Amino acid sequence: MCHSNDLSVTISNLTRARDFISNPRHWVKGDYLTCDFTGCDYQACVLGALEWIGVELPKCKVAARLDDPNYEIPLEHSYIYEAVLSLDCSHNNVIAFNDAPETTHEDVMRMLNRAIHLAMADALQSAPQALTAPEPVLEEA
Repeated sequence: MCHSNDLSVTISNLTRARDFISNPRHWVKGDYLTCDFTGCDYQACVLGALEWIGVELPKCKVAARLDDPNYEIPLEHSYIYEAVLSLDCSHNNVIAFNDAPETTHEDVMRMLNRAIHLAMADALQSAPQALTAPEPVLEEA
Protein backbone atom coordinates (compact mmCIF):
# COMPACT_ATOMS: atom_id res chain seq x y z
CA MET A 1 0.00 0.00 0.00
CA CYS A 2 1.39 3.39 -0.93
CA HIS A 3 0.73 6.65 0.77
CA SER A 4 -2.49 8.34 -0.20
CA ASN A 5 -4.18 11.71 -0.28
CA ASP A 6 -7.20 9.95 1.20
CA LEU A 7 -7.36 10.86 4.89
CA SER A 8 -9.08 7.59 5.82
CA VAL A 9 -6.15 5.66 4.32
CA THR A 10 -3.70 8.00 6.06
CA ILE A 11 -5.42 7.47 9.43
CA SER A 12 -5.40 3.71 8.87
CA ASN A 13 -1.69 3.77 7.97
CA LEU A 14 -0.78 5.85 11.02
CA THR A 15 -2.82 3.54 13.25
CA ARG A 16 -1.21 0.42 11.79
CA ALA A 17 2.28 1.92 12.23
CA ARG A 18 1.46 2.81 15.84
CA ASP A 19 0.15 -0.70 16.46
CA PHE A 20 3.24 -2.17 14.80
CA ILE A 21 5.54 -0.64 17.41
CA SER A 22 3.07 -0.52 20.30
CA ASN A 23 5.11 -3.12 22.17
CA PRO A 24 8.18 -1.31 23.59
CA ARG A 25 10.28 -4.34 22.64
CA HIS A 26 9.52 -3.63 18.97
CA TRP A 27 10.51 0.04 18.96
CA VAL A 28 14.13 1.00 18.21
CA LYS A 29 16.37 4.07 18.29
CA GLY A 30 19.29 4.65 15.96
CA ASP A 31 18.10 2.04 13.49
CA TYR A 32 15.42 2.11 10.83
CA LEU A 33 14.05 -1.41 10.74
CA THR A 34 15.50 -4.73 11.88
CA CYS A 35 13.68 -7.95 11.18
CA ASP A 36 13.96 -11.63 11.55
CA PHE A 37 11.74 -12.58 8.64
CA THR A 38 11.46 -16.17 9.89
CA GLY A 39 9.74 -15.09 13.09
CA CYS A 40 8.06 -12.15 14.70
CA ASP A 41 11.22 -10.60 16.10
CA TYR A 42 11.50 -7.06 14.77
CA GLN A 43 12.31 -3.54 15.83
CA ALA A 44 11.45 -0.33 14.00
CA CYS A 45 11.67 3.39 14.43
CA VAL A 46 8.59 5.49 13.63
CA LEU A 47 9.42 5.85 9.93
CA GLY A 48 10.52 2.22 9.67
CA ALA A 49 7.13 1.16 11.04
CA LEU A 50 5.40 3.18 8.32
CA GLU A 51 7.54 1.66 5.63
CA TRP A 52 7.04 -1.87 7.02
CA ILE A 53 3.27 -1.55 6.67
CA GLY A 54 3.67 -0.36 3.07
CA VAL A 55 3.87 3.43 3.13
CA GLU A 56 6.51 4.47 0.62
CA LEU A 57 8.62 7.15 2.23
CA PRO A 58 11.38 8.77 0.18
CA LYS A 59 14.84 8.39 1.61
CA CYS A 60 15.60 11.96 0.60
CA LYS A 61 12.60 14.21 0.31
CA VAL A 62 14.59 17.12 -1.15
CA ALA A 63 15.93 14.98 -3.99
CA ALA A 64 12.46 13.58 -4.68
CA ARG A 65 11.06 17.10 -4.99
CA LEU A 66 13.92 18.15 -7.28
CA ASP A 67 13.40 15.16 -9.57
CA ASP A 68 9.62 15.46 -9.70
CA PRO A 69 8.03 18.90 -9.34
CA ASN A 70 4.65 17.23 -8.74
CA TYR A 71 5.98 15.11 -5.85
CA GLU A 72 3.92 15.40 -2.70
CA ILE A 73 5.22 14.45 0.72
CA PRO A 74 3.13 11.54 2.03
CA LEU A 75 0.38 12.71 4.36
CA GLU A 76 1.50 10.18 6.95
CA HIS A 77 4.89 11.87 7.14
CA SER A 78 3.32 15.32 7.24
CA TYR A 79 1.09 14.42 10.20
CA ILE A 80 3.96 12.80 12.09
CA TYR A 81 6.11 15.88 11.48
CA GLU A 82 3.30 18.17 12.65
CA ALA A 83 2.83 16.01 15.75
CA VAL A 84 6.54 16.19 16.62
CA LEU A 85 6.48 19.97 16.30
CA SER A 86 3.33 20.20 18.44
CA LEU A 87 4.99 18.35 21.32
CA ASP A 88 7.29 21.31 21.97
CA CYS A 89 10.23 18.98 22.54
CA SER A 90 12.90 21.02 20.68
CA HIS A 91 13.13 18.50 17.82
CA ASN A 92 12.36 19.59 14.29
CA ASN A 93 12.13 16.19 12.64
CA VAL A 94 10.88 12.69 13.31
CA ILE A 95 14.27 10.98 13.24
CA ALA A 96 15.80 13.38 15.77
CA PHE A 97 12.77 12.93 18.01
CA ASN A 98 12.75 9.14 17.72
CA ASP A 99 16.50 8.81 18.36
CA ALA A 100 16.93 11.44 21.09
CA PRO A 101 18.32 9.93 24.30
CA GLU A 102 15.47 11.41 26.34
CA THR A 103 12.69 10.08 24.08
CA THR A 104 10.83 7.14 25.56
CA HIS A 105 8.51 4.61 23.99
CA GLU A 106 5.66 6.41 25.75
CA ASP A 107 6.72 9.67 24.04
CA VAL A 108 6.70 7.98 20.63
CA MET A 109 3.27 6.48 21.25
CA ARG A 110 1.95 9.88 22.38
CA MET A 111 3.38 11.46 19.21
CA LEU A 112 1.76 8.81 16.99
CA ASN A 113 -1.55 9.24 18.81
CA ARG A 114 -1.25 12.98 18.24
CA ALA A 115 -0.57 12.44 14.52
CA ILE A 116 -3.67 10.23 14.28
CA HIS A 117 -5.71 12.83 16.16
CA LEU A 118 -4.54 15.60 13.80
CA ALA A 119 -5.44 13.53 10.74
CA MET A 120 -8.84 12.65 12.20
CA ALA A 121 -9.55 16.31 12.95
CA ASP A 122 -8.73 17.21 9.35
CA ALA A 123 -10.95 14.38 8.10
CA LEU A 124 -13.86 15.64 10.20
CA GLN A 125 -13.28 19.19 9.02
CA SER A 126 -13.17 18.24 5.36
CA ALA A 127 -16.22 15.93 5.49
CA PRO A 128 -19.11 17.47 3.59
CA GLN A 129 -21.98 18.56 5.78
CA ALA A 130 -25.16 16.61 5.12
CA LEU A 131 -27.79 19.27 4.60
CA THR A 132 -30.45 17.02 3.13
CA ALA A 133 -33.74 16.25 4.81
CA PRO A 134 -34.13 12.80 6.29
CA GLU A 135 -35.53 10.23 3.89
CA PRO A 136 -39.26 9.68 4.32
CA VAL A 137 -40.37 6.43 5.85
CA LEU A 138 -42.29 4.36 3.31
CA GLU A 139 -45.40 2.63 4.53
CA GLU A 140 -45.95 -0.92 3.42
CA ALA A 141 -49.21 -1.60 1.64
